[in-house]
Amino acid sequence: MPLYRFECNRCGAQELEQMTFGEHDEYRAKYPNGRPHDWHCKGELMQVLDFHINLGMREHYSAQLDTFVSSDRQFNSELSRQQDEYQARMGFDVKFETIDPNDAKAAGVTDAGLESTERAEHAIKSDGHKSVFS
Repeated sequence: MPLYRFECNRCGAQELEQMTFGEHDEYRAKYPNGRPHDWHCKGELMQVLDFHINLGMREHYSAQLDTFVSSDRQFNSELSRQQDEYQARMGFDVKFETIDPNDAKAAGVTDAGLESTERAEHAIKSDGHKSVFS
């Protein structure tokens, strides 16, 4: 299910919401100019559009592999080779996996603390201070 990010046009508070494409279409029809923000600022939550374009892997030194890699294929091949070396050295099965840093669930990120972080950021911004979270 897609994850949508909304930001208040007045205080800058952000909200993340999961909804299906159909629910998102209904949301856009109901709030074409933004949804009223429930906090004290009386602003509107506007959808923030994020784009991620993968241009492929550029040649770089991989500290995990201790070698230079120039493509996804070479990275995965080296990862597999190193996995085999570790299995032979340690004597038990080892499985290395690549994780997309944009995939919060795969990276082990949870919603725990999200509400308190948003409240702290809102309090900082409403006091006229620059946010430390952005």
